Amino acid sequence: MGLLAVWNVLMYRYTGQKDIITGSPIAGREHADLEDQIGFYVNTLALRNVIDPEENFDTFYRRLKDKTLKSYSHQMYPFDRLVEELALARDTSRSAVFDVMLVLQNAGEKRGIVDGMTIGFNEITDQGYSASKFDIEVMLQEEGDYLSLTIVYNSDVYERAVVEGLMHHYKQLLNAVLEHPETKLLQIDYLSEKEK
Repeated sequence: MGLLAVWNVLMYRYTGQKDIITGSPIAGREHADLEDQIGFYVNTLALRNVIDPEENFDTFYRRLKDKTLKSYSHQMYPFDRLVEELALARDTSRSAVFDVMLVLQNAGEKRGIVDGMTIGFNEITDQGYSASKFDIEVMLQEEGDYLSLTIVYNSDVYERAVVEGLMHHYKQLLNAVLEHPETKLLQIDYLSEKEK
């Protein structure tokens, strides 16, 4: 939820929009009878949060956490039905409700090597072509004592340099809110000295 909160703040700072909707997959195995079954039960939650620029990060995080926990109670509600009931204009080239999917992989064996390659903390590696259902898919994976960040993006919408900057800004914003959670969202600094 902290990672989602920081993402929301970054999207606000990038766009100036205060109403942010981010998709997130959820296991969909809420019922005890489904725990040992084989099958794909993943559903998508559309997590909508409103930014108050005068609020500090700590307050925003607590509010987002409460709202997200309440959203989990609706995890069995099919995302496709939500889209139908919203009666949104459909464009098959875009997601109907949100453009960004945020995924945290925190299950399974923790390791520092992926596909035979050591993951560097400050390293950005082009993994080549990958299809994305969304404009941006942000995937965070627990790797030993740290998180790796992978972004899959629609190259018709974003250029590589923009996505690399986004990755650096996300990391810098994470550090900024950890050091100064009492700072107002409007004033949180995520730019490097060189960018300033």
